[in-house]
Amino acid sequence: MMPTILCLLVPIASLMLAGLVVRGVLARGKALDEAAWLQVPFIGVAVNVLILQFQLYLNIPVKRGVIALWAILLVFAGAWLLWGKVKDSFRQVPILPFAIAGLVLLIQSVGLIRVGPQDYAGRSWPDQFNYIVMAEYFRGTGFDVEYGTLGQQAWLARVPDLKNRRIGQSVLHAYHGVITRMDTRSQFMPTILLACPLIALALFAVGRRLGLASSQAALAGLFGGLAPGISLLVQESFLSHAYGIPLLFMLPVVLSIHNSDRSVTSLLTAVLFLGALASLYSEFLMMELAMVGAFFVLTLIQGSRQRRHCLSYLVLLAAPWLCNPLYTELTTILTIPYMTTPGLLSHVYPWAYDAVGFGVLWCGDKCVMPGVSESLEPLATAVGLTIAIGGALGLAALTLGGVRRWWRGE
Repeated sequence: MMPTILCLLVPIASLMLAGLVVRGVLARGKALDEAAWLQVPFIGVAVNVLILQFQLYLNIPVKRGVIALWAILLVFAGAWLLWGKVKDSFRQVPILPFAIAGLVLLIQSVGLIRVGPQDYAGRSWPDQFNYIVMAEYFRGTGFDVEYGTLGQQAWLARVPDLKNRRIGQSVLHAYHGVITRMDTRSQFMPTILLACPLIALALFAVGRRLGLASSQAALAGLFGGLAPGISLLVQESFLSHAYGIPLLFMLPVVLSIHNSDRSVTSLLTAVLFLGALASLYSEFLMMELAMVGAFFVLTLIQGSRQRRHCLSYLVLLAAPWLCNPLYTELTTILTIPYMTTPGLLSHVYPWAYDAVGFGVLWCGDKCVMPGVSESLEPLATAVGLTIAIGGALGLAALTLGGVRRWWRGE
């Protein structure tokens, strides 16, 4: 039981501490409010990934890269303790969203708790093997590996190719293995399960930004973090995708905050989110850039012509590359052949290009299994479409209300 507790609590403590000291310094002498506290775990993920990844590209393995990471975080901690409003910040910790996130993690981790991290593997899709071997190599050896140097290490056959793509997720995975002192295989499922409470926090933050009461936003976070589609994503070992979703949900929140207060704090916070998302799930890069462009258009429509604020959007557009300067393949995500691939991942999600996909997201994939789909598929599809359409209409109404308040400066 103790290994199960440690493999979850130690990574949580790590990302919370890292995010707290960095966000505390970014506050520049102000106390952290609810919105800032909700950003803390995401900034923790971003800081841990981006610093360790930069060193890894220089062939410094994660187990040695942690020295520089911890030294940097220690400097930030000292700065926050000296100049930040630490006590005032802790008085404003929002208990409800973090309680909801804890509940989501507890429910999603039932299998892990019952079986233990050494034996729990979810559905054990091949992606899990790829992520594990990458994390294992990054953890103890470094970055430089080519096919000609593999020798008899057949288990490394996928690493020379995969290392040139997104690696942030495997850097985070390797780091969790280092700080828990557990083998990389055992730490995979605990690492991916932590994406579920992040989704709950992100949806809570979105709801609050759109004007929902805390209780309403908490329900959104609870149901979003427990959605069957999220459980499928975790059980089928899609580590990058699982961490990309909460960061993508949080992106309009931090961009809208930047549009409102136009401060260095909000700018640097948004830069960290954009950089981390590009590292963890590069396939969302076009969505990132589109969101930045959309918020810039909103700024212009509002009539703002402040040169400093307009220039900040150039920084935001460049943020994925600024935060990942050695990720040389990042731009290939934007190429025409990559963007126009028909039926992408149809072998993984054969239902994704059909209306029944909405049913799978909200009712699970039993409705598309042979032998049972005939009776469950129509019902699941109807339920999924109802939730999707109702949710889209509600989100549109809340968004329009939020834009109206922002336009009026309320």
